[in-house]
Amino acid sequence: MGSILFEAKELAFSYPDSSGRVFSGASFHIYTGDKTALLGDNGSGKSTLLRLIAGELEPERGSVSGVRGDVFLLKQEDVADGAMSAMAWLLGGLSAGYVRSDAAEELPEADTWELRKRIVRAAADLGFDSETLERPVGSFSGGERKLLALMAGFLRAPDLYLLDEPTNYLDGAAMRRLVAAIKSFRGACLVVSHDRSFLDACVDKIFELERLSFSVYTGNYTSYAEQKRAAFSLAGNKKEKIEREISGLKEMERNYKNWGAAKEKEKKGAPNKGFIGARAARLQKKSARAAERAREKIVELERSKPFVEKVRHVFFSGGVFRSFLEASSLGKKAGDKTLFNDLSFYLKSGDRLCVEGGNGSGKSTLLRILAGEESADLGKAARNGAAKLFYLPQFLRAGNGVSKGSDHFAPTSLQAACTMLDQLGAKGELMFEPFSKLSEGQRRKVELARFLVCGADIALLDEPTTHLDIRSINILEEALDTFQGILVYVSHDIEFRKNVSATSLELQR
Repeated sequence: MGSILFEAKELAFSYPDSSGRVFSGASFHIYTGDKTALLGDNGSGKSTLLRLIAGELEPERGSVSGVRGDVFLLKQEDVADGAMSAMAWLLGGLSAGYVRSDAAEELPEADTWELRKRIVRAAADLGFDSETLERPVGSFSGGERKLLALMAGFLRAPDLYLLDEPTNYLDGAAMRRLVAAIKSFRGACLVVSHDRSFLDACVDKIFELERLSFSVYTGNYTSYAEQKRAAFSLAGNKKEKIEREISGLKEMERNYKNWGAAKEKEKKGAPNKGFIGARAARLQKKSARAAERAREKIVELERSKPFVEKVRHVFFSGGVFRSFLEASSLGKKAGDKTLFNDLSFYLKSGDRLCVEGGNGSGKSTLLRILAGEESADLGKAARNGAAKLFYLPQFLRAGNGVSKGSDHFAPTSLQAACTMLDQLGAKGELMFEPFSKLSEGQRRKVELARFLVCGADIALLDEPTTHLDIRSINILEEALDTFQGILVYVSHDIEFRKNVSATSLELQR
């Protein structure tokens, strides 16, 4: 274990316009070289905590200390952008920032030539050759632009690198390179990610924000999940034992009260108020004291009863319309580049297809063609017109400023939709908020609630786990296990692909 790089004591934070606290009592240490994950449901405060560590926010309560000046935060939305070349973008970022004198590649001074050489070496590790770096940033795919932003952070060589959802839109090869970069990085990393395989490969400690509280676990994601399952089982057993004891005490309390009431009647009905009446009064008081002791014990046990979150299960109910989805000799180009050519397949109800391939290979384009939102250059895509289609694109539009999730539900299913949204870890009221006011993650949960409540005959899901927390991913995986329609999806999440088995269709770049 290295020396303490950053220390937090009893941190609490709430936004001025918020009705409740984001988190409370967060205490932790980050040591030099630590590779740590920060987990929690959507909205639990993970991004807020990263901003607090980076010095962008101040805690409402508690204290922070450490190397605040050598912290670099890569936010969820940070990607390379602009009309300049990738090399120029990286050079500009480094020149505007700082280059550590004790970095792995020591520089006598941050001149352009030395920076270019260092960038070329770092780019090779992340899959970019020197020729590719001269291309305009705008010509790169979303995943490649994310990789460039990640590279900028590694090149700055901070003591503490904070990465908020770094795997969004990265293909499998890019994620493997990112894992290698994190493991070889000399500084400490604190990573927010819901990709379970990615976390298993690159972290050895877990921080968790849960119901305002903060917990620390040693080990990778699999170890953390095992510890959580064991703790859940123990808490469940303890809760059941306490509830049985409470039930017995309540029965005892009722019996004492009934007995006391009977003695009160005996006292009042006695012909001689002497010995019999006094004895009944004593017994009535004794039963009242015993009932009060039982009530006090019940209150004490209720306070000690552990919170055990209800296990949520979501299933698709009912059948689906017998459908087909067909691609006949599909071909598509992007400029001078051929994405795919002579692509054919036929799917019927119950069939599943996972479209694989690197960033820029045309996976999202294929799903848009199947959804009827884009035309193929060659061939055609067809489905029976009576089939009910659900399409979740990789990027959801903000809408026209007035459209809301509730617009897509019949009045009879709106309550079920709000309940489903709550099960996905979002407030049901978001159904009535304009899409333009929702975050990308909130929009995706509203759309997934529509799918899970209303169902579909054909489902096209493009990176469905992006922006979802692990609890919501588990719910979606379980639901898809009961889906009887045609499913076509794109996902770089290894665990999701393992849990939602399908025939693979790989698009070559």
